[in-house]
Amino acid sequence: MKKSILLLLYFLATTSAFSQHTISGLISDKSDNTLLIQDVRVFIPELNRTDFSKEGGTYILRNIGVGTVHIQFFKRGYQTVYKIINTKDSATVINIEMNPSGVYSDEYLTASPFISLSEKTPLHSNVFSVRDLRKTGDNTLLKSLAYLPGFDIYSMGNINKPMIRGLSFNNILMVQAGSRIENFSWNEIQDYGITEEGSDLVELVKGPASLLYGNNAVGGVLIFRDEKNPVAGTISGDVNLAFFNNTVGLHLDAGVNGMGQNGVFYSFRVGGKSHTSYIQGEGDKVRKNTEVKDFAYNSGINSESAKGMIGFSKKWGQSKITLLYKKTENEIIHSMSDSAIEVLQTNIERDRETASPFTEQTSLLVSSENVVLLKKSQLNMNVSFQSAEKITDNMPESPVVNYVLNEMKLTTFNYDLKYISNAELKFGYMAGLQGYLQQDKINYYTNGSDNDISSTGAYALARYDLEKINFLAGIRYDAVKVKSNYELYNRDYNNASGSAGLAWHPGDDITFKINSSSGYVIPAVGQRNEFITVHAFTGIFLGNPDLKEEKNHEGDFGFSWDNKNITVSLNGFYNIINNYIFTENTGIDSVYKKSLYKYEQADAVINGGELSLGIHPEKIKWLCVDATYSKAEGTFKDSSVYLPSMPADKIVTALTFKSEKMNYMYIPYVSIVMRNYLKHEKIYSNETATDGYTLLDLHLGASFKWGQQNFDITFAVNNIIDSGYNSSVSPLKYMDPVAVREIGRNISLALRIPFGIRK
Repeated sequence: MKKSILLLLYFLATTSAFSQHTISGLISDKSDNTLLIQDVRVFIPELNRTDFSKEGGTYILRNIGVGTVHIQFFKRGYQTVYKIINTKDSATVINIEMNPSGVYSDEYLTASPFISLSEKTPLHSNVFSVRDLRKTGDNTLLKSLAYLPGFDIYSMGNINKPMIRGLSFNNILMVQAGSRIENFSWNEIQDYGITEEGSDLVELVKGPASLLYGNNAVGGVLIFRDEKNPVAGTISGDVNLAFFNNTVGLHLDAGVNGMGQNGVFYSFRVGGKSHTSYIQGEGDKVRKNTEVKDFAYNSGINSESAKGMIGFSKKWGQSKITLLYKKTENEIIHSMSDSAIEVLQTNIERDRETASPFTEQTSLLVSSENVVLLKKSQLNMNVSFQSAEKITDNMPESPVVNYVLNEMKLTTFNYDLKYISNAELKFGYMAGLQGYLQQDKINYYTNGSDNDISSTGAYALARYDLEKINFLAGIRYDAVKVKSNYELYNRDYNNASGSAGLAWHPGDDITFKINSSSGYVIPAVGQRNEFITVHAFTGIFLGNPDLKEEKNHEGDFGFSWDNKNITVSLNGFYNIINNYIFTENTGIDSVYKKSLYKYEQADAVINGGELSLGIHPEKIKWLCVDATYSKAEGTFKDSSVYLPSMPADKIVTALTFKSEKMNYMYIPYVSIVMRNYLKHEKIYSNETATDGYTLLDLHLGASFKWGQQNFDITFAVNNIIDSGYNSSVSPLKYMDPVAVREIGRNISLALRIPFGIRK
């Protein structure tokens, strides 16, 4: 009766506002519909509009445009509800019943051609909360993602590259502010160029995604999604602080965002990071300097970033402009002999001033994202401009000075225009044009290479949604032209790619997926340069002007079962790659006295999969047990020779104790995590086997209420037992004269402080 009266009063209140379009309703618990749920986030992606349900379970979104949109209802402890609605009526009423759930609530996907939840698309995609990822206590989001099955990092200690199912570098595409990130992804001492501060979600796509993004997405995509707008008429902000004892590391960022009743929204955030050289995990041989610490010498990091955004959410849709700036100085790790260590000045590795050799990287992105509602369909238009510059300071000198890499510059203009049909119908389609214009300059002390690259692509996709089956298929064609001041590097590439798959739901808690996708990678200009490039103390790299584009075809299978007590997921893949690009260690160069690597290519096959098990008893809500296993094995096609730089098999188990409230703590948790990396012996001919190792971690934290604000505190101890280890996909183990190990025990403390929410 109470619910009926509330619904009637709320309906009368909202319909009286006949001059504006609204969406409103009541949100209740499906297991007990007399229980009205508050603090449910109601969000419309197309309009960037947010509201939270009140104490009586009511919500209202005002000044909504006329068209077909998606609306999401999200709250931890409940299954996410996602609906497609048309707002042609001036007052649309949507009442929702939400199912309680002990697992993480799902977020909508943007990597799917059509906005949906992960279970509704054949793609192997998942969305992760940045606040949850930071609970791991790692100093970058990439390291936090490495807890996930099928995801690893190619580690240079303080510089990391994402690796998905054994593929890395320019096989993986990064996306931020609706734009592909162009930032020398092929270069191993190049930071990945993402502004983490202000990110709300990270979307991970496993497998080829060239259909939507073009070249350089054969292995997968990482999408960094910015924080959502607050409720209309409010302004909010927060300060984030973190300390890391191993590196005496400091993180600080602060930001504010707001949205007016007139639909204008904005945000601004600044941040910085500073880490001195890290202390290696204990090994068989421990060398001591004056601090009695075994440093990874010259492994410090300093960075600064800024992010600004302004936009409009109107009845016709939304438009926003985002500006991202990041400057990073990464010291280049090198191994030192005992005699060199003895002459080090006291505490030099704790100096925050960047020491040579180092790379200085500066990147700028200006992006415009626009959604126009066309009553039942919509038009999306995104354009962006990017610039990236990398300068390497104090590289080793050579008798042939013009062969030494000094500076790289990159400027890119991206565009993406697509039409999406009526999302309410069972059958839908998307058609789009996408491409970029790029200038790539690689400068040497006395020589260089200037290159103009243009890419134009057209794609079309179709979906067909039944009650228990979701079909998705599409095709794409791209033409890429490379023009250089060296005629030898001129090249035209023409590639077709496609994807087809389905998701089948025989029961409410069971999903099967099967998908087949293809993609391609254009060799980077730096990989095709005949000039020798010296990657500091890592080695010497010689380009190959005859490199062809990589082309792959991958088949994926997936199964998931998710009920009130247990979650099981099994994914398998088989990836055939023609013209796979890799580096061949040809021995010690006679001039530089360093390992000489050459870019080569051959046909290859990578296969493997991921298995996940989660136990979250409905009757024991404070307990959660998770275990994952992942494997990626690569060989050259038609041979038994293993590919270089492949990840080791890993098993990750976690025991978590949690609660909704405990005394003055909200959502407290304690997690004990064990990461087991198995011995890696399936190696390329010039590689060495990597011993297995175990990392034990402790993560705990909670929220504390002070007035109307919730303060978040997280504490983590990673590598508790201080294991001394080398990753199978890290060149650090080949450092001369002594291998450099990964980071040892690291204790971190982080605090999030919200400030002044104004209505």
